[in-house]
Amino acid sequence: MKKSFYSTFGTSQDGAELAATLAKLLDVEHQSDRTIQDHWSNSSLPHFSGIILGNGMMVAMGEQNFFVDGKIQQHVYPICETSIDSFLGFDNEFVEVAFDDRRVPVPGTNCFAIGGEGEMGNEGFVAVVNCAGLVWAGFFTGSNPFHQVHVADDCIVARTTHGTTWRFPLSAPWKVRIANEG
Repeated sequence: MKKSFYSTFGTSQDGAELAATLAKLLDVEHQSDRTIQDHWSNSSLPHFSGIILGNGMMVAMGEQNFFVDGKIQQHVYPICETSIDSFLGFDNEFVEVAFDDRRVPVPGTNCFAIGGEGEMGNEGFVAVVNCAGLVWAGFFTGSNPFHQVHVADDCIVARTTHGTTWRFPLSAPWKVRIANEG
């Protein structure tokens, strides 16, 4: 029986368990899907709102954007686990991504974090990569581009051009939290 995404990477970690999970997640050389890595090397990602792992696993995420007193409020939430193979059975659309020039080292790893945008002005992504390729990326169709990426408290923190701040836990990026400014 195939292990589920959540049993592989866990959803509640602390201390040593978190370190072990980080090691698994950040080890692209041993957990690599050729389709994902080939597209990533050509600056493209599946046109899919959610988290895309370099090993081919994906977490679909719902997105809600609404305005309160003229200010954007954004909310994202995990819907289900899937895979690149399942995605390709329904859709074969990939989107070109443009990288922000800044690459931020992830302390204690051989990885760095980057942000950027998709083909449309409303699309954005945050990714963690290493020399072997993509570790994970969060791609969202309603986020707007991500910039001002940094690392804080085991999270990749990125600000969008909407002015919202997204915190992606390094070992569980589907648990992203958004600080809506204003």
